Amino acid sequence: MLKYSVPLIPNYFAWWLNASSDRLFIITMIGASANGLYAMASKIPNFINVVTTIFSQSWQISIVEEYDHKGNKKFVSNVFVSFVSALFLVGILIVTFARPIFLWILDRSYYEGWKLTALLVLAVIYNGIALFLEAIYTAYKKTFSVLITTTYGAIINVLVTVSLIPLMGYYGAALANVISFFVVILIRIIEVHRIGILNIDVKRISVYHFLFFLVSFISLICKNVILVSIIGVFICALILLFDKNISKQFNMLKGRKK
Repeated sequence: MLKYSVPLIPNYFAWWLNASSDRLFIITMIGASANGLYAMASKIPNFINVVTTIFSQSWQISIVEEYDHKGNKKFVSNVFVSFVSALFLVGILIVTFARPIFLWILDRSYYEGWKLTALLVLAVIYNGIALFLEAIYTAYKKTFSVLITTTYGAIINVLVTVSLIPLMGYYGAALANVISFFVVILIRIIEVHRIGILNIDVKRISVYHFLFFLVSFISLICKNVILVSIIGVFICALILLFDKNISKQFNMLKGRKK
């Protein structure tokens, strides 16, 4: 029990450092006003954390139940791609309506923060994927690997943040989060794939990245809020229309939990 649980204690600290150190460096290197804008810009993408938290409650139970089943690889792979699809779907919606939210709902003094939304959303998406993979690690009692991968991410986050903030301001801090979480995901995917429990649908995930970057680019260059909203909603509708695996797998997961 100690061998299993002890690595999880410093892991939580490393995870906090990976997710929160950016604000400490922003307030130290740029100032309180920049930190306030960054904090406000982070509030909307953090909605994805709500989705991740709700899902993880079912997922942690399901992965343990599927540990010894013959069809666990197919189940885990299907749920993974559905989870990633759902994260990107919500992410695209947030990026689509970021400007109207900042303009009409939040204080206008924070309006420039909408430009940070895409990077912050991508970081939260990667954070969710990393947590998904972490549940697989813990189910297979590889908690020391969880600590190692999280620590790598925390170190990279600190180094990249310190390097990029002088060059890019708070955009550098947001980009550092994306890079660090991506490294954690990459290492974990490689190791989980070696376990033989997960197949990665690279083509599908690449398409979702492309659509996310496309909507993000359009939102930055197009000044017409209505046009951006129409394009974003249209892309989300196409995702729901053609990717029926999302609703299918989440209904399956809900049924297994019951």
